[in-house]
Amino acid sequence: MSSIELLDCTLRDGGYINNWIFGEKNINMICEKIYDSKIDYIELGYIDEDATDNRDSTKFSSFEAIKKIKSPSKKNICMIDYGKFSIENVPLQEEVNIWGIRVAFTKKDLKEVISYCKKLKNKGYKVFVQPMVTATYSEEELKILLEEVNNLEPYAVYIVDSFGYMNNSNIIELMKEYDKKLKSNIKIGFHAHNNLQLAFSNAITFISNRNQRDIIIDCSVLGIGRGAGNLCTELIAKYLGKYQTDNLLIVIDKYLRELKKDKKWGYSIEYYLSAVNNCHPNYAKYLSEKDNIDSTTICNILKLIDNKKKLRFDKEYVSELYINYINEER
Repeated sequence: MSSIELLDCTLRDGGYINNWIFGEKNINMICEKIYDSKIDYIELGYIDEDATDNRDSTKFSSFEAIKKIKSPSKKNICMIDYGKFSIENVPLQEEVNIWGIRVAFTKKDLKEVISYCKKLKNKGYKVFVQPMVTATYSEEELKILLEEVNNLEPYAVYIVDSFGYMNNSNIIELMKEYDKKLKSNIKIGFHAHNNLQLAFSNAITFISNRNQRDIIIDCSVLGIGRGAGNLCTELIAKYLGKYQTDNLLIVIDKYLRELKKDKKWGYSIEYYLSAVNNCHPNYAKYLSEKDNIDSTTICNILKLIDNKKKLRFDKEYVSELYINYINEER
C-alpha cells in the first residue's frame, strides 16, 4: 500500500510574509503543534550563508544556528537554494538536528545540482530534489531530469508549481511521466501555489494519480507563503483524515491570525495575473505598487516579459518595461 505523507513548510515558505522573523517562542510552538498534529515532516527554514543569525529567524547562516530550534520531530527538513550554501560547510547529518535537505534549483543548474546532492547523500542526509517551475521542462529536459534523478536515487523528487499556474491535466501528465520513469523506491512530492485557487484541487488530483507510488505533499498552516500562498495544511490534513488538525488551530489562533491582519497573503488579482502569464510573482507585485496602474496595464506589461526573464525576478528589467509601456501609452 502506497503512503501519502505531508510536509509542512510554514516556517520556510511562510517566511516570505514576515521576512522569516517568527520569534523564537513562536517557532518552537509551531514545531510542537505541527508535530502533535502527526504531520510527517517539518521544514524548519532556509539555510543561506548570506543570512544574518537571529534567534527569532528561520533563515539560518549555518547548521549550528538551527540547533536553537526545539523541534520534537525526528524528520526535520531544511531547504537550500542551490548556490546559496557551500557543500564544504555542510556537516555530517549525525552532528545536527536536520534529517533531510531539499535542494531547489533551476534547470540550467541540473548537472551541478546532482553532484551537490550526491555529496549531501554521502554526508548522511535524505535528499529532496526540487526542480523549480517543473511544468516548463520540455519532454527532452524532463527525460534528462528523471534519468539524473534515477542515478542519484534521492529520497524524493518533486513536481514544483512555483508560479501557481498548473492545472489538473498538468499534474496527471507529469505524474504519468514521473511514475513511469522513476525507480520505485523514489518518492514523488508535490509543491503547490494557490495563484489560481487550484492548490487543493491539484493536490487531490496528485493523490488520485499516485498509482502505487509513495508521495509527499507540501502544505503550510493557513496557506501562509509567498504571493497567493500554499496549500493549507489544515485542509489537506482534514481531507486525509489521519492527522490531529485541532493542534493546527492553535498555530492559527496563537500566531497566524494576528499576523494576517498586517501581512497579507492569499489570492489576489496580481498573483492571478502572474500565474496566467507564467512569470515570477514579484513582477506582478512590483507593478501593483506603482501609482495609478490598473489590472489591464499590469497584464499587458507581464505579457512583454521575455521567456528567459520569467523565472527570476529582475527589478531593473521590469522597471524599464513599465517606463517604456507608460511612455508609449501617453
